[in-house]
Amino acid sequence: MLLKLKSFIKKEKVFCIAFFAALLSAFIVKPSADYIGYINFSVLMLLFCLMSVTEGLKQCGILSEISYFLVKSVGNLRKLCFVLMTLCFILSMFITNDVALLTFVPLTLMITSDYKSESIKIIVIETIAANLGSMLTPIGNPQNLFIYENSGMNAFEFIMFMLPVSAISYAMLVISVFSVKKTVLEAETEKITADKRSGIIYGILFILCIFTVFHLVSYYICTIAVAAVLLIYNRKILADVDYILLLTFVCFFIFSGNLAAVPQAEKLISGLLEKNTMGTAVICSQVISNVPSSILLYPFCNDIRALLYGVDIGGLGTPVASLASLISYKIYSQSENSSGGKYMVLFMIENLIFLALLYIAALMII
Repeated sequence: MLLKLKSFIKKEKVFCIAFFAALLSAFIVKPSADYIGYINFSVLMLLFCLMSVTEGLKQCGILSEISYFLVKSVGNLRKLCFVLMTLCFILSMFITNDVALLTFVPLTLMITSDYKSESIKIIVIETIAANLGSMLTPIGNPQNLFIYENSGMNAFEFIMFMLPVSAISYAMLVISVFSVKKTVLEAETEKITADKRSGIIYGILFILCIFTVFHLVSYYICTIAVAAVLLIYNRKILADVDYILLLTFVCFFIFSGNLAAVPQAEKLISGLLEKNTMGTAVICSQVISNVPSSILLYPFCNDIRALLYGVDIGGLGTPVASLASLISYKIYSQSENSSGGKYMVLFMIENLIFLALLYIAALMII
């Protein structure tokens, strides 16, 4: 029992932090019906729908089949890196950074099994690409979805605001690809055949989610439709949804709501945000990750745009700054002959360079 608890804590560090933060805050602000008001149910419903549908798309093999045909034509590792980086960057805007990496990192390991040192470079670049590509759209990552749903921005306004820093990010990523050697690619991958019928069903549900993001469909209708279809067609998908992430959101909603009810805490956080909103968000993200940082800081923030840049750019840096980064490392570390030390050194160097340059660029844009 104790071993299972230790394993859970090690695996779900962010949730445990969120849970104990909410628990401690409950001693300061006594539990009441007001707690329900802290929770943004529309964000939770849409996040549930997106996670369910993208998990379905991943499991039916559609994403992997697309990837297979795109990488089949490349002749060397540098071209492969460019293709995979671009795929992660673009697809993360629609299927989230987590799902993009869950799809492409295993594929990368399979293709580059004979090129260990270059494999690490490619995976690190993919991870940065997924984190930065997801910045552009409201559904690219959980923190964007949360801020979008609460800020009152429309989707076009959101995308246009994020476009300059996204364009700079992609240009930097293209340059980083040249660090990968032009080694001739000889490894062969097994062709992946997708379940087309399932792909169509999940594709329709994904479009429904997009309509919901643009407020063309009710959150309740979308949630009921997704849950009903999956219950009938493939209830295993519902079991594979990351409910711990949803509970993490709930815990941080409660924690930030309770903090907002404490005048001293509100004054401290508001003061830090007033001095440097983006810097505070970046630093906070390095410690507790960018998703909980957005939930924690949002109630006290007057400059939502600077907060948005801060938590998105703040996903770079330490491995805990973005949950997606931890996913990449976890997949890589479980591969044969992996070198966690080499991976982490390269990861930190690349991330800190990107973080510093993009922070300067964001300051100039804002």
